[in-house]
Amino acid sequence: LMKWLPEIDLRLAGTGPHEAELRQLAADLPNVHFEGLMSGQQLARLFHGARAVVVPSLFPETFGYVVLESFAVRTPVVVHQGGGALQETGVESGGGLGYQTDAELLLALRRIVHDADLRDDLADRGFRMRSGDWSETSHIDRYLGLIH
Repeated sequence: LMKWLPEIDLRLAGTGPHEAELRQLAADLPNVHFEGLMSGQQLARLFHGARAVVVPSLFPETFGYVVLESFAVRTPVVVHQGGGALQETGVESGGGLGYQTDAELLLALRRIVHDADLRDDLADRGFRMRSGDWSETSHIDRYLGLIH
């Protein structure tokens, strides 16, 4: 899809068994960059500087930790809605947009990139969830409440 989004840089963090195929697909796309393995601090900086973090997971995630990492630095997400709990963490939280098809992903990316008010609203909502209901403190308080 990046050939249809020349104004957007896609930065791929990590590595894996599909990297060679992805590099081949992106060979003629100057807006696709492979960052490789990154430390937690490097990832936080990458997420913080992004207009959005795309979580294309098809695996049924149990919660979506990448979404929380993104929300922690006030960056909205675009999540694949077939990725289990990503619908809840990424979309129903108010901190991101969801997609199921390539056309929906293209539309979501264009909306986030070109609508600063939408992007800021999603970022604020995601940050509120991450620092409120989904914070470590909130979870520990609920856990201790159950014990009592």
